[in-house]
Amino acid sequence: NRSLTTNMLRVAVLSLLFTIGYSTGPIIGGALSSVNFRWIFAINLPIALLGSILAFVTVRNDLLGPIPDARDNLPGWPTHTPTSRLSALAFQLSRIDWVGAFLFTSGAIVFLIGLSWGSTESWDEAKVIACLTVGGVLVVACIIWEFYLDGTTEELKTPPRAVAHTSRMIPLWIFKNHQIPVVFMGAFTSGMVMFSGLYFLAVYWSIVAGFQNTKTGTQLVYLTPGIGGGVWVAAAMISWWRQPRFPIMLGQVVQAVGVGLLAKAISENSHGQINGFLAMCGAGIGFSMGTLEVQSRFLLPKEQNSLLTTMHLFFRTAGGTIGLAQLSAVLQSKLRSYILGLVKSGSLSLQDALTIAQGLASEGGKQSSGPGIAQLPENLQQVVRDAYNYGVKWSFYSLLPWCALSALAVFSLGNIVDTDRVERERKEKEKKERLMAEAEAEELEAEKKAHPANGRDTEGPIVDANGGATATTAAKKKKKPVGYGPRYRGSFMYLVYGIELLLGTRRRPPKKAKTGQPPAAAANNEGSPSSSV
Repeated sequence: NRSLTTNMLRVAVLSLLFTIGYSTGPIIGGALSSVNFRWIFAINLPIALLGSILAFVTVRNDLLGPIPDARDNLPGWPTHTPTSRLSALAFQLSRIDWVGAFLFTSGAIVFLIGLSWGSTESWDEAKVIACLTVGGVLVVACIIWEFYLDGTTEELKTPPRAVAHTSRMIPLWIFKNHQIPVVFMGAFTSGMVMFSGLYFLAVYWSIVAGFQNTKTGTQLVYLTPGIGGGVWVAAAMISWWRQPRFPIMLGQVVQAVGVGLLAKAISENSHGQINGFLAMCGAGIGFSMGTLEVQSRFLLPKEQNSLLTTMHLFFRTAGGTIGLAQLSAVLQSKLRSYILGLVKSGSLSLQDALTIAQGLASEGGKQSSGPGIAQLPENLQQVVRDAYNYGVKWSFYSLLPWCALSALAVFSLGNIVDTDRVERERKEKEKKERLMAEAEAEELEAEKKAHPANGRDTEGPIVDANGGATATTAAKKKKKPVGYGPRYRGSFMYLVYGIELLLGTRRRPPKKAKTGQPPAAAANNEGSPSSSV
């Protein structure tokens, strides 16, 4: 559906469901982790199974089916006519971009593993460098492969028959429109802020504030009203201005300001401000979470909606994953620098620093003989809380460059075509044309009644009272002045006729012929119009 109103309503409902999941998940997860942390993963299995069954039952009849590839219409392109169900299945499997999917998925996983290891260990270790290098090479190879399938982003190239029918996983031609990368960047940044807020604020509440798991999950609920309110305000803005770019720009700016204020509130340990600025970040996410997808849908043909939706979700999730890796690296770095700073200043002994390091390793889930943070002496626990407060604060500050860059980029977004307005104008034009046609038909009918045909065809000549033939109805209709309604036509013509008489450019018509005078005599008088019935 290309209706702007319908698309925004659907996205708003889906975003609301996302919000409910994001808000209830931490609460349920906090309660389950108090029993056994493995239940956090097990609880997803029945929900995923139920969702898959419902999707198969309710959505299967509404699917569009396979989308034809643009290359299928090229002259000389190899065609395929299935001869059996097995042949049709083989052809459908051949359309999947197996090579591109393998290169991209494996490259992304290996690269993220490198980021995860580097954030918790040393960045100069061989396994970290190897993962980052191999992951980057695989992602670049995926891009080269997609270029090979496309040829270029301008013209389509004919690949070998083995991949002739392969539907490209990422059609690179969509990036010719500069707004598409900007939209994906906005989704990437929103994912970073959302996932980081849910994860690292949980670290703050559990370690710095000392809350239990259930209460920690409850504190994250403040993100929910922000996202939900932002989504519905964005829907109202689109309904008013008919353009998604305005709530997108507002959302990215609010998101950047909210992240900065949230980091400041964390440094001051102000719980009320943290909750308020978390809701502010949620509002920024809500402003742009659904509207970014709506903006992209109207930039490309409707056949690409499924691709755009998939890539939008991918970039949002990728932003969250990379954001978690980045914030984890910043947190670990700041923890080490904070503890080392205390040791260098003499505020903390080397033995206490080793005890804290063992406690942090035990808290991180590694095998260690040292005590956990909760079992450290009170003075060392306070040092750990201060170190985590310092690290979490700088973790959120590290998001500001991404947020600022995204906020500046979305100001380059342009207007989209309001299909609702176009459809409304088309209907109004058709209605106007229909009314004009009805008015002309009524006028013609009135003229027929005023000038009866005297038994002859209406398109034939009309006979006057004296037996003289006048112009046909069709000819008279052509001589009518154009541009003036029937209501004012007579008055206007009398006015023009009077002005011509005053200027002497028109002679007065002769007096009406007397009774018994032949019609031809009256017709021979110059400038005398024949009176018709």
